[in-house]
Amino acid sequence: MANPAPQTPQDLPADRGRDGWGITGIGIGLVAILLLAAGLPVVGVGMQLVRGLGHPNSAPASETPVFVWGAVWNTAFYTLLIAVLATGLALPAAWMMRRGRAWWTALVAVPLLMPSYLAYAGWGLMRGPGSWVGDWLAHGSPARSLVFDKALAVGGMAMWGWPIGAFVVGAAARRIPTHLLDALDLEAGAAWRKWRVVGGMLAGSIGASIGLIALVMAGSAVPLHLAQVDTYAIHLWKYLNLTSDPAAVWPAATPLLVVAGIGAWVLEGAADRSPVEIHDEGAAAERRGGRMVNALAWVVWGVAVVVPMLLFLGHLRHWSSLRAFWGAAGPAMWVSGRNGAIVAAIVGFLAMGVWARRACCRCGGGFSLVRAGVWVMLAIALVPGVLVGSATLAFWNAPMMPRAAGDSMWPVILAHVARFGFVGVLAGWWMAGLETPDERGARVMLAGTGVRAWWTLCVKPQIGVVIGVALAAGALSLHEIESTVLLQPPGPSSLAQYMLDKLHYNRNEELCAACVNVMGVGIVLALAAGWLVRGVSSGSRSGIRR
Repeated sequence: MANPAPQTPQDLPADRGRDGWGITGIGIGLVAILLLAAGLPVVGVGMQLVRGLGHPNSAPASETPVFVWGAVWNTAFYTLLIAVLATGLALPAAWMMRRGRAWWTALVAVPLLMPSYLAYAGWGLMRGPGSWVGDWLAHGSPARSLVFDKALAVGGMAMWGWPIGAFVVGAAARRIPTHLLDALDLEAGAAWRKWRVVGGMLAGSIGASIGLIALVMAGSAVPLHLAQVDTYAIHLWKYLNLTSDPAAVWPAATPLLVVAGIGAWVLEGAADRSPVEIHDEGAAAERRGGRMVNALAWVVWGVAVVVPMLLFLGHLRHWSSLRAFWGAAGPAMWVSGRNGAIVAAIVGFLAMGVWARRACCRCGGGFSLVRAGVWVMLAIALVPGVLVGSATLAFWNAPMMPRAAGDSMWPVILAHVARFGFVGVLAGWWMAGLETPDERGARVMLAGTGVRAWWTLCVKPQIGVVIGVALAAGALSLHEIESTVLLQPPGPSSLAQYMLDKLHYNRNEELCAACVNVMGVGIVLALAAGWLVRGVSSGSRSGIRR
């Protein structure tokens, strides 16, 4: 995003002192959101455990054991398999990100901001009755169909998660100096030798991509649930549906919670590093891309987005079904859209709040508050969504809570903020880090460290980033299933419940119409979010003339 006209001293705010009230108000707002979204569920879990200790025999035990080693091994195997496959798919797109093209960054974000089950459901239409895949499965053993379903789920999740790898590896690819690539071009030998050297330089980021995607996939993923892959998170989901004592799930969930906490600590450290420095731009990056790499990147994107859309459209028997979707799912779209809009507003405030606290409080209590908030939101993001929903439900169903509060929209909204607030805190943390020491010194000298100075010189030139982050969180909220199915109050169902019913009962006409419409909305939101944050790369993010 192009910066506005540079600021001059005459254009800056008149108050050059610290705006203490503004910083304090932002801090209070951040603490309030963290307490409502993350603190209350922790209280609910504590009350569940206390009640369980006080009445150890009040609820019959579930026939399903709370801890199963097979689910643990399944989790390790399938999450790593998906992570390796997704990272491999991401490599061409990651190399293309050296160009710094805004439109490519927006396109890469599209699969990630759409439901994780769309690629699985779209490609799954090829096994329908009458197709050669369906006939091949029908005439084979049940094991053949089960293996095919699991392979489809793994591939579907990889097609959803590869943008994570593209951003992680792409950031490292943009740090490779141009002169080093020039030297490799001058070396004699086969082209694969050059790529082997480049691969060595990207090895750390490739490993980080595999680890991060595996952490994300350890959560309850709908395609794995539909394919009957019994990962540990899905096993706990089943246990919660069968038991009358939900408190028993928390001791068994301790390994997932510990992994989420460690993963959040590692991610916070990675986010605290210096911003990406671009070494290759324009024509040089165009030359470095390579036609083969570009073609592979487009193929991956098409397989994840275009082909599922075409499959959904090709299996529609009546075009009127697209319009009928809005009549059948209109109330659900309204409920999810309203919730998503509120979640987007709250996450946008989180982004600006973390940005302001880090930019205006470089040390002391404010900076510690920001660090704690970033860690909490990252940890919750890595916890399976069904556990977040169960913890939230435990508080709002407590005896001292009024029934009207538990039956309102706020439990769902706060659970979504807990799950997707990491988008806002990471964006705010990173945007504050983009301000160089020289730029901050100039801002402090000319206008002080107050909120007005920060808003005028830091936020206004990049307000599109905040809006884009809010849109991204709204898109994620629109498609969230795991916590929503536990928390949705009586009344009209949410879009997540509507889609989950169609996926379970395989109503192809209604499912195809719903997925086409949902993909259309998701693509628009994803492209808008990606386009709004397109200007964030490197260099000055301040409106101060250097």
